[in-house]
This record gives sequence, structure tokens and C-alpha cells, in this order.
Amino acid sequence: MENNKNSSKEILDLSYLDNEFIRVKQLQTKIKFYICEISWPHPHKPKKNWKKIKEIDASASDEVVKFKINQIIKDKQFFLSCSKCLRVLPLGLMHGDAYCYECAENHLGIIY
Repeated sequence: MENNKNSSKEILDLSYLDNEFIRVKQLQTKIKFYICEISWPHPHKPKKNWKKIKEIDASASDEVVKFKINQIIKDKQFFLSCSKCLRVLPLGLMHGDAYCYECAENHLGIIY
């Protein structure tokens, strides 16, 4: 079997997260954490960009990986929680620091 240093696999069991904006990839020597940054180059079409924000040694336990993910989710530099629907979303999907775009439209009358 060929051993490829650059091969990676997505760690599959992130279902407990319920967050489509975090990816974790495991390489032979590192586990890399990515977040989805959202920008709006066009008014009705967001652009996603995956940015590596952290990496740890591949020998880290599942508990360490989950701890790192929870740290990322709680980091207000990357994510905020909507005070209405309580979803944790990237900054690019938030209207200020209290409402997501969807809730801002539905409850505040904001039009995007």
C-alpha cells in the first residue's frame, strides 16, 4: 500500500457539532482546523472561503479535538450566537453581534 504524506481525510464524526462552518482534516502528522469565512461580493450571493486557523499533532485524542473545536466555536473572532434563533454562525452571516441575517429580516424588518 502506498504511503502518501499529503493525503488527508476529513474526520467524519463531527455530527455532534451541528455546524457546517467548521472542518477538521487529519494528515499523517497534523490535525488541521478550518473555519468558513463568509463575504458578500454581491448582495445576494455570499462567497465562502475556508481558512486554516489551528493545527495540532495528529496523535491528539478525540477529546482534545473536540475541546479545540469548542474553543473555536466560542471564539467571537470567528463565530457569534444569534440571540433569537440561537444558531452559532460565522461573522459573515450576522447582522451586528446579536442577530443573524435571517432573524434580522424576520424580526427587525431589515431588508438585504
